[in-house]
Amino acid sequence: MWVLEKEKNHISKFRAEFIENFGLIIVHQSRIDDFNCCEGHTERAAISNSQIKPREETCPICYGDFESDMMFQVSGCFHLFCNVCMKEVLRNTLVRGKTAVCPMEDCNSEIKREACGGILDPEQLRLIDQRKIESEIDIADRVYCPNPTCSALMAKQKLLKHTEESFLGAVQLGARKCMVCGTLFCINCNFDWHDNMTCDEFRKTQAYLTSDHAKFESVAESEGLKKCRVCSTIIERAYGCNYMICRCKHEFCYACGAEWTKKIQTCKCLRMN
Repeated sequence: MWVLEKEKNHISKFRAEFIENFGLIIVHQSRIDDFNCCEGHTERAAISNSQIKPREETCPICYGDFESDMMFQVSGCFHLFCNVCMKEVLRNTLVRGKTAVCPMEDCNSEIKREACGGILDPEQLRLIDQRKIESEIDIADRVYCPNPTCSALMAKQKLLKHTEESFLGAVQLGARKCMVCGTLFCINCNFDWHDNMTCDEFRKTQAYLTSDHAKFESVAESEGLKKCRVCSTIIERAYGCNYMICRCKHEFCYACGAEWTKKIQTCKCLRMN
């Protein structure tokens, strides 16, 4: 009898610990009933789901605690961040022209578009694909379609090969045909194709002077903005000296546009003005 009583107490203790750790347990006590056959019933022990506190995770960015449905998990590395922080990180990353990767230090797991549907808008989702394509093409080798409804990104050599299939003399003339929308444009001035005219001649025509492209360049010039001579990116100096490094790695003087070589100045402009 002492042995049976000891085993009964052991089972009861195990049941109590299980309930405490896991919240819900249903135990048919057929063995215990052997010890208490006079009672003739099955016990049920449970804790209501409404009394169980949902598991929370800590966001490593804001250090807030959130339930699992408020967390974003990066596939591949399984790092967790709250949806609010992840949305802000992705927004800033995409605006700066970088690819979407896990923000955890020393982690470069790719953040896939399909995982971001619940926290990003359609334009931001499109940018995820755009930044991924950009990462696969060297900055100096990138060409964007000038058609504002397209703006497709293409690699120079692939674009040239595509154009030569339907346009004779593309290399000599500088003509290019968008691989997405089919727009014919000039690779030198990145504007609609101007047949039998140089870029300088075309810039004097009414078609160019009244275009949105010309208006934008006029505003940029009046605001003191500069255009990179290599990739045509419009650049604004927020503060600091005249030494500039474009995202395509081209070094130049912000005052006169002269090229710098490995941080060595080639013009006589003041470094600070």
